[in-house]
Amino acid sequence: MATTTQAGGLLTNTNQHIAFNRSFARIGAIGIDGVYFNPAGVAFMDKGFHVSLNIQNVYQTREMNSSVTVPSLQGTPFYQPFKLNGGNEEGYKYYKGKASVPILPSFQAALNYDKWGFQLGFGLTGGGGKATFNDGLPSFERQIAMIPALLYAQGLGSTTPSYSLSSYMNGQQYDFGLQIGATYKFSDHLAAYAGARFNYIYNKYEGNIVNVSANIGGTNQNLYNYFDAQATALTQKAAAFLAQANAATDPAIKAQLTGAAQQYQAGADKMNQTKAQFADRYLDCTQRGWGITPIIGIDYKTGKWNFGARYEFTTKFNIENDTRRDDTGQFKDGVNTPNDLPGILQ
Repeated sequence: MATTTQAGGLLTNTNQHIAFNRSFARIGAIGIDGVYFNPAGVAFMDKGFHVSLNIQNVYQTREMNSSVTVPSLQGTPFYQPFKLNGGNEEGYKYYKGKASVPILPSFQAALNYDKWGFQLGFGLTGGGGKATFNDGLPSFERQIAMIPALLYAQGLGSTTPSYSLSSYMNGQQYDFGLQIGATYKFSDHLAAYAGARFNYIYNKYEGNIVNVSANIGGTNQNLYNYFDAQATALTQKAAAFLAQANAATDPAIKAQLTGAAQQYQAGADKMNQTKAQFADRYLDCTQRGWGITPIIGIDYKTGKWNFGARYEFTTKFNIENDTRRDDTGQFKDGVNTPNDLPGILQ
């Protein structure tokens, strides 16, 4: 139950000091890393100036097994369409991505007086690196996977149906957090903290879906090129019939030739609409936003025991799209998307 009720998300990093990698129980500890974990407890450190600079390296492999099942097509090759492009016998396809953060920095500083203390902290409180999927994502491929079934329904299928595509996705997320605050030591046992963190959000997404192909009549065809060739051929036929209609003197023949030209042109227009669905698609979008997180803390120290707590309020902010290219229609330039950093009580 504790696992499912935890707050947090993709934008929350808690490894803000090397000490966290040695012991996750830092909330009740007294040390310079308390600027993030237990800011009120920093008041019980010695008088004077304290500083810490940390550099971490983070690498992770992200693996996914995804499948698509179409119950209405059970008994056909299209029932589990991922099988048509590298999926296993159970219909699952494997995707692998690599996340890398070569440098994850954090900085903490504190200046203590008799009663008052002042703190400054900086770190990547969310994201901090990039994840690359050289073969795209399942969400990219699911719609493409239905193409062989649609072609078969239009009489363009194959006895050996298959499809293919080239896809790529690179995502970066950064939440640069600058925290300032102050402590007050009420006694040798009790101290409190109040402060805030300024969050600057920077996300960047680049990706593509190109060279969508499928097996038509036993031959693997680039679908954009295939339907473009069909449209060109129909347009040429329409032009030929129209030229004959313009040269004809018999009204009945002229009308017949004009009608044929219109039919071929209508077919060409339909082919052009179809080929547009298989055009190469690219995404290049940067997102920016900011928000302020109020933070309060308390620490009680007695003998060998120490009890600390801190509360970070939920942070509301908008991230705005700066889109250079978006063929997906999901990242319109200038659109603001509401988002938040979850509140944390520890």
